[in-house]
Amino acid sequence: MGDVAFINIGFYKREGRKERILKNVGRAMSMQMQMQMEMMQCCGNLWAQPHYDYGSVEVAEKEGLGSEAKVVFSVLGMTCAACAGSVEKSIKRLPGIREALVDVLNHKTHVLYYPKLLHVERIREAIEDAGFEAKAIEDDSNNISIQLCRIHIRGMTCTSCSSAIESALQSLHGVHKARVALTTEEAEVRYDPNILTHNHIMEAIQDTGQEEINRYFKLFKWSLAFTIPVFLTSMVLIDFFETSSMLISFILLGKYLEVKGDMVIGGTVNENGVLHVKVTRVGSESALSQIVRLVESAQMAKAPVQKLADHISKYFVPLVIVLSLSTWLSWFLAGKLHAYPKSWIPSSMNSFELALQFGISVMVIACPCALGLATPTAVMVGTGVGATQGVLIKGGQALESAHKVNCIVFDKTGTLTVGKPVVVTTKLFKKMSLKDFYEFAAAAEVNSEHPIAKAIVEHAKKIIEGEENHPWPEARDFVSISGHGVKAIVLNKEIMVGNKKMMLDHNIAISADAEEILTEAESLAQTVILVSLDKEVAGVVAVSDPLKPGAKEVISILNSMKIKSIMVTGDNWGTANSIARQAGMETVMAEAQPETKATKIKELQASGYTVAMVGDGINDSPALVAGDVGMAIGAGTDIAIEAADIVLMKSNLEDIIIAIDLANKTFSRIRLNYIWALGYNLLAIPIAAGILYPSTRFRLPPWVAGAAMAASSISVVCSSLLLKNYKRPTKLNNLEINAIKIQ
Repeated sequence: MGDVAFINIGFYKREGRKERILKNVGRAMSMQMQMQMEMMQCCGNLWAQPHYDYGSVEVAEKEGLGSEAKVVFSVLGMTCAACAGSVEKSIKRLPGIREALVDVLNHKTHVLYYPKLLHVERIREAIEDAGFEAKAIEDDSNNISIQLCRIHIRGMTCTSCSSAIESALQSLHGVHKARVALTTEEAEVRYDPNILTHNHIMEAIQDTGQEEINRYFKLFKWSLAFTIPVFLTSMVLIDFFETSSMLISFILLGKYLEVKGDMVIGGTVNENGVLHVKVTRVGSESALSQIVRLVESAQMAKAPVQKLADHISKYFVPLVIVLSLSTWLSWFLAGKLHAYPKSWIPSSMNSFELALQFGISVMVIACPCALGLATPTAVMVGTGVGATQGVLIKGGQALESAHKVNCIVFDKTGTLTVGKPVVVTTKLFKKMSLKDFYEFAAAAEVNSEHPIAKAIVEHAKKIIEGEENHPWPEARDFVSISGHGVKAIVLNKEIMVGNKKMMLDHNIAISADAEEILTEAESLAQTVILVSLDKEVAGVVAVSDPLKPGAKEVISILNSMKIKSIMVTGDNWGTANSIARQAGMETVMAEAQPETKATKIKELQASGYTVAMVGDGINDSPALVAGDVGMAIGAGTDIAIEAADIVLMKSNLEDIIIAIDLANKTFSRIRLNYIWALGYNLLAIPIAAGILYPSTRFRLPPWVAGAAMAASSISVVCSSLLLKNYKRPTKLNNLEINAIKIQ
């Protein structure tokens, strides 16, 4: 983080060499712009896809290669997988290249390299040496020479103000990106300090202010109308918080969703009431932009089955050249040796020209493009369709693994259950008031993100009536023990809030009365949390988290698909067995630690299962990574979502079936594309070589062969586009899901 400078600037009007502060606009309008500029050196974030070997980065840094950087090139001229292979091979020959990914469909190449060994210009030259036109696309997020300047601007009153300032900043030489948000009165500028300074940026804003002042009064009424809070049916443009209303989240989640007192995501529509909002994320940081980036990354990632097409394409072109020359030579020699009658030769040509036409037709009709497009087009359409269904699939690898899944491991809390537990029973074992008991418990749990912790805190707020935003006592030495509970020092007392195993691990005795409550609550599918003060159980809290609507039906459908369902949870055995019975699951593993969940998945994989893990919490992350496919509930933690291969944005269990069904449909389409592409080449090349000519006098002129080649590529793309007609499985139509579906 760089130094922070606070600068006050007023709009001024220049008259020759004189400058004066313009204090009035029209009759009564005054305007002053004050800016607080925060200069910060951007960190060079490590760009890496999940499959990269992070260990080699550390080795590289130890060897003095420094950290790596990413550059994206726009590459023109790529038409098939052979082109992509040529570009990738040319780049990887260079020293200092860590990884190169080529996206034929979007005409982009992502390169991860070591700047100390290689310059960007050399990479561009290598691409152009391969026969393609390349241009680097600016990516400031990893450029350590780019500085970020945030300017808080007061005085902007309408969209024309922010647009004019943004245009002026974008036009400055040395400015890479500039965004101006009217709602936050903030400008964000990424610029090269070697070309210009923040003073140039300030002058550009001042010059813009001069023009804006001249138009300010005329546009004031319009700006006032458009800066009123978000009204009915208005779309929320960025991510906000504050107040609550009924929002339509169909654009992002494919459903109507009531959001009360929660973050408002850009792209939702206000259905009733008025929202007073404040921007918390802008531009590339907004939820919608992150989803777009995720889909783009998914569409670029290669599926393992693509390796087959790449391998075939690698030898396809040389083979076609050999076949073409062989065809020409065979017909030419046959003509010279009079191996066929002269009547076979058309009157408009001689034997050499006939042989040449056969050779050219073979060269033209062969189509490696159809093979190269078979997988990426289907993956691109499939991931796009998934996004419209609220299922974000992170690439071809996830799709290919999902269609092979025959075993699904479920977490319990927040996955099979609603994830919003409520306190149903409290029993005290010490002489203290209920208010004091919850004062201690909430002080410790308020620092935890676990749903049960939130339930205890919410219940504590109800116990302490009439004290809104009650300040909880400070919790020192707070420790969250994943899968067990939390412990801290509150008011000089050691407090532990967790399950039975946590108490036993810390040698805390559990009384017979407490054991009786534990047994009774577990039989009712309730989770019992014990609270100890100074190594003595002070009370127990029974928490209920009901099964999600439709969970039982989803498990039944999975069973009909011959997919085994297993529940692995950190909760106690009694609660786990009760929830499993309600959901119709036979295999249960309870009181499992995060590492135990991952171990269980590896055991299933060793038994021959292709395993999908479905979870939502931080403690599920190791298991999500261990599974062949990790599916994260969209309402879960950021860490779980990051670790997963598939994100279920609507948090409905039915989306698991949609993800698997979509993966099956996508790979059926990929297989069909391959069958068509290979069948076309196997059939068309012999015909172009003249195999039918001796018996039927039928031959393909080069122009017809060229049209057939183009048609084969187009047919593969059209075949993949048919995935856009995907419909969710009809067996899901009768499920009881707690959301309104839009058909």
